[in-house]
Amino acid sequence: MPEDYPRRYADYVLLDRLGQGGMSEVDLARKVVDQDPAFVRFLVIKRIKTDRSADGAFIRMFKDEARITAELHHENIGQVYDFGREGDEYYMALEYVPGIDVRYLINVLRERKQRVPVRVALKVMHDVLKGLYHAHTKRDTFGKPMRIVHRDVNPRNIMLSIRGEVKLIDFGVAKATDRLERTRTDHVKGKFSYMAPEQISGLQIDHRADLYAVGLTLHEFLSGASPFAGLNQVQIMHRMVSGQAPPMPEVPEVADAREITAVHQKALARDPKDRYQTAEEFRKAIAEVAESIGGLPSQEQLASFLNSVDPGLTRVIQERMEAFAAIEITADGVINHPATSMGDISAVDELLPTPIDGAAPYVSCPNLAYTTSAVWTGTLVTATGAEGVISMQILGSQVDDVWVGEFVGDTLTGRFQGMAQAGGANVGYDGQFVVER
Repeated sequence: MPEDYPRRYADYVLLDRLGQGGMSEVDLARKVVDQDPAFVRFLVIKRIKTDRSADGAFIRMFKDEARITAELHHENIGQVYDFGREGDEYYMALEYVPGIDVRYLINVLRERKQRVPVRVALKVMHDVLKGLYHAHTKRDTFGKPMRIVHRDVNPRNIMLSIRGEVKLIDFGVAKATDRLERTRTDHVKGKFSYMAPEQISGLQIDHRADLYAVGLTLHEFLSGASPFAGLNQVQIMHRMVSGQAPPMPEVPEVADAREITAVHQKALARDPKDRYQTAEEFRKAIAEVAESIGGLPSQEQLASFLNSVDPGLTRVIQERMEAFAAIEITADGVINHPATSMGDISAVDELLPTPIDGAAPYVSCPNLAYTTSAVWTGTLVTATGAEGVISMQILGSQVDDVWVGEFVGDTLTGRFQGMAQAGGANVGYDGQFVVER
């Protein structure tokens, strides 16, 4: 069963699961200040997974991420607002960026047999490099160089907001001079497909490894595909270590590609001495290329482009935030989540029972009729486009099932699953649902 949302957590209200990995979980949240309904601030809570809460090495890594990112204050870097502990869990409160990541953008356009316009790609990389230059040259509170290396620059860690902002996020494996958790020489941190040759070889690295990763991300922007798509880690390692960087893709909208090809080649040089030596030098080279093809788009133009790719994105995010903002937190900490009436719920397809081995029932509705189609009516309690729980009346019995779906316009579609007792046996059921506003 999914966790209950919304629910209190430290000085926040967790609203919805945004994602999770092997070590941590990430939730959308709201800040709570004396139950004041006039103060609404959305953010992201990143917390160590329960089964990792006693892992000393990971706790040190988590503290490193919080300390390093908290020192970085730049418009192109996702901010850390808070770091704390709730029970046995450590957590970070991070900036919420309403929008999409670069990987999603590239994938959506590739499915349409399109690519990101070169000027947009250059704008995103230009702003990422501004953030990286701030991180690479940052001094700590005592004036000492921190020598930060992100080590995981890739399309998933670059966010594009609906306001046209570009944010580099996730310094979870970043290298810095004062890390509590030291990386073993035989452990490689980061994603293989975006590593510099020296990084993938386990050699000493510096900020120029990040610039190589920016070059690979620029390549993916221009080609519309991962730089080493279809290759396994061994093949990627062989190509990287031997200096076989991916060749410059064709860019039809650029009449004279010599400048952008030169930038591509320098960014992906095998030897760090042959690359751009600073993020600022790389940024200036990108700005010069952009000038020759119409200049870098403004923030407003980038926002307009994202809206043209996904016209409903801004509206969906706005409606979602308005619904979350309407949640009432009382003086005694009780959360009142206003139910949303969605009309009839039409559930069809595969309602025949399927055994679930070894699972204990979490619903009891022996009168539930298993049919190939049905119309169920009820009140939608949570439906935010991600995992949630719908509480509804079915044949007079109250049941809580797991429903996973997403809004497309005014229609919520997805799948549900549950389990019931029927004839003394535990049976599971699943199907598809459609909900109209």
